[in-house]
Amino acid sequence: MDPSLINTLSQLISVPIRDIKNVLTDEICKSAGTSTRISLDDLRRTMRQAASQWSELADVEILESSVEKPNIQISAGRSAHYPCNVRFDSQTLAHAFFPPHGQIHINDNVHFVMTNFTERFGGNSLYSVVAHEMGHALGFSHSSDSDSVMFAYDTPREWKFTPMDKYRMEMYYGTKKNPTKPKEDERKKEEKKKEERGRKKEKEHERDDIRPNECRVDNPIVVQYRGEYLVFKVTWGFRKTALKIP
Repeated sequence: MDPSLINTLSQLISVPIRDIKNVLTDEICKSAGTSTRISLDDLRRTMRQAASQWSELADVEILESSVEKPNIQISAGRSAHYPCNVRFDSQTLAHAFFPPHGQIHINDNVHFVMTNFTERFGGNSLYSVVAHEMGHALGFSHSSDSDSVMFAYDTPREWKFTPMDKYRMEMYYGTKKNPTKPKEDERKKEEKKKEERGRKKEKEHERDDIRPNECRVDNPIVVQYRGEYLVFKVTWGFRKTALKIP
């Protein structure tokens, strides 16, 4: 067996598709600091990142919580790890259970790195493995598409959430009712307003750079000094010698 194979317990625990929506409406996930290699902060950060990505695909919010029995719980262990009755071998990166159990167990004997993807050199990406196993905890089996997050092998590649991953999420949890598009539209409008204000200021600056008619300036500052009149308009200054009337 290839050491990069991500083993899953999907075959052991299964929930019919029609029941999953009733089991999981709002996901509650929790991480347990049981690893001797991975800090709790890194594990929580990775869990939040994966939860956020999966939540964008359908009408479900995967939220972190400290409840006693969450829908999804991530922990780490070596070989035999309580309360799981399936031991890790040297070739397994992690395993997970289908809903409603939602347990994700990370093999603490594996060297993981805090990168978004597993690269050719270095350890396995913790995010790649957690995102994959969270897919199992949400109810999904492996995909034959090597571009998918649910591909069975954690090979060096830049995987993604494919259209099929999104379709399966929508089949299980429904189409997202509050997409992020309105927020994006609002952000684009605000950016457009800022650009327009910036262009307006640039035009005003350009107008100021054009020499005004010194005899027709609005709101000038006029100072008399040593028999001369000094007229100031924005960045321009004019000097007029006082005329003597015979």
